[in-house]
Amino acid sequence: MSDNINEEFEDANQRILNIFKTNDFSIGIGEMANATGLPQSKLRYWEQKGYISSIQNGKNQNKQYSYHTMIMVELIKSFMDSGYTLSASVNKAKKHNKTGSILKKMLFQMIKKISMIDNKTCINMGQFEGIPNKDIIFVYSNGKTKIKLMDTKKDTE
Repeated sequence: MSDNINEEFEDANQRILNIFKTNDFSIGIGEMANATGLPQSKLRYWEQKGYISSIQNGKNQNKQYSYHTMIMVELIKSFMDSGYTLSASVNKAKKHNKTGSILKKMLFQMIKKISMIDNKTCINMGQFEGIPNKDIIFVYSNGKTKIKLMDTKKDTE
C-alpha cells in the first residue's frame, strides 16, 4: 500500500474514532423497534417502568434512544428469550450493562491509532506496561484478530 493511501486510511480512521469518542448517537423509537424486533408499545412500557430511558431534546420532539439504550434493550430481550421474567431480565441486564460501559471506556482510552501494516488493519492499543518501546497491536486479517507486541517505531513509520 502506498504511503499516500496509508496516510488517507489512517486519517479517515482517526476521524471515525474521534466521532465515536465524542458523540452519543441516537435513534428514534421506530428505528429502535425495527432494530430490536420489539413493538413500540413495549418500548414505551419499559420506559414508563424506568427500565430504559430516552433522550428528549425539547418539547414536542420525538424521543430518541442512545445506542447504549439499544444494547440494554437487546440484553433485556435476550434474558427474556431465555425464560427470565421482565423484572429479572432487567436486573441481569443492568449488571451486565455496567461491564459493557467499562469495556467501552477502556477501549476508547487505550486505542491510540488505527493503521495498515503489511496490508492488514492494525489497532495500536498503546505501550505494554513494563516493556519499553513495545506496543500492543491488534492485527485483523482474513476474519481473525491476533494480538502482537511490536516495536513502537515500526507502527509510526
